[in-house]
Order: sequence, then C-alpha cells, then structure tokens
Amino acid sequence: MRTQKLIIIVLIIISLSVSILSYTFFLKNITLSTTLDTQTFNLDVDMKLSGITLDTSSPYYLADKEVYAFNLYEITEMNYIDNLSISINVDVSIASRLRFKIYESYELTRYYHNLEETILKEIVYINQQDEFSYPFSLMKKGSFANYFKSDQDYMYIDQIINTDQTYVFNIIDGGNSYPVRQNSLFYETCTLYLAFEFEVVQANRYQEIWGLDSDPFNP
Repeated sequence: MRTQKLIIIVLIIISLSVSILSYTFFLKNITLSTTLDTQTFNLDVDMKLSGITLDTSSPYYLADKEVYAFNLYEITEMNYIDNLSISINVDVSIASRLRFKIYESYELTRYYHNLEETILKEIVYINQQDEFSYPFSLMKKGSFANYFKSDQDYMYIDQIINTDQTYVFNIIDGGNSYPVRQNSLFYETCTLYLAFEFEVVQANRYQEIWGLDSDPFNP
C-alpha cells in the first residue's frame, strides 16, 4: 500500500510482562516529526513531574519495559501520581484529526517482614472513579476536555487540527492514590506503568485510514 494512504503517526508497540501475565503497550516518545508525501505532522508529548520534564533518561523510565513508572502510595516521592501532567503539542501542514489511547497497568507488590523475597505480585484493576478521572483509571483529566472515548478505548479530539498554529492539549493533570496496606506481617506498594498511542491523520480521510465502520464525529 502506498505511503500516502497511510498518513499516520503510530508509536512502537512493545510488551510488558508482569509475573505470568502479559500486557501490550505503545511506547511514548517525547517528540515525533514525520513527512509523508508533501505533508508534515509534528507531535510533541510534554510529560512533567512537578514541572520537571520527563524523557527516556529519567530514572522513572524503565528501558527494559519501555514504559514510565509512577508511585501510587507515597505522596513524598517525586514520581507520585498527583505530580504528573501530560500535554500534547501538535502542528500540521494539512487539516488533520487526532486520537490517542492510554495504556495503564497497576501492579501491587506485597513484601512480608523477615522474608528475603516478595511472595505476592499482582495486577490490580481500578474501579470507576469520579467524573474528574479517566474511566477505570487513577489518572485525573487535564484542562482539555473536548474529546470522547470510543468502544475501542481511543480518545478522539473532537475538533479539526488546522494549519498555521500549534495546538496544546492538556490531557492529564495529576492522579489519585491507591490504598496500600501495612501491618505487622507485611507492607504493600503499588506502581502504575504507563504508555500511550497517538495518531494524526488527514482530516478528510480519517474514517478510511483508521478503518472505522461508522463516523465517530457524526454518529
């Protein structure tokens, strides 16, 4: 298929294995710039902890798993979830559409006192949170709210990305803690492993390129 039929930015698919379970993620790069035919799409993902930019040199980036790790229980830690903010900056040379998907895995680890090895490590599932959080997620929504979620878990930006300007979409601003336990027998930790998928396509061809049976913007 010709490149011009695939005007799309897709991040690298990677796999994260936790215990005996396997979870698929998309790697989040900090800056993407691509030219397909004569059209250019520039997408920059600005991830910060307490205003400090994160990239793949950060200690919270796990190179072996190609994900970022965030603390969900200790508010004094730098990578505590409520310190996180994420924005998408994008500019295009042709009117475009944008969608993204968030990939999350929540790992609970229990450490027993007086034992050398951890004997419990499991994936936990998050219940529906309040209206200020993403569905079944501990991450809080950012100031940008003009998007909707599809059945395939994509978040569709509900506006055209026009030329000659840079758009900034603040999609995540903080997060909620997970209730870990600590007693005379054991203590627990909980970590969020986070990655993303972002896609930019030519505005008048999004339904064809994304392979959509119906039009999500005109239901």
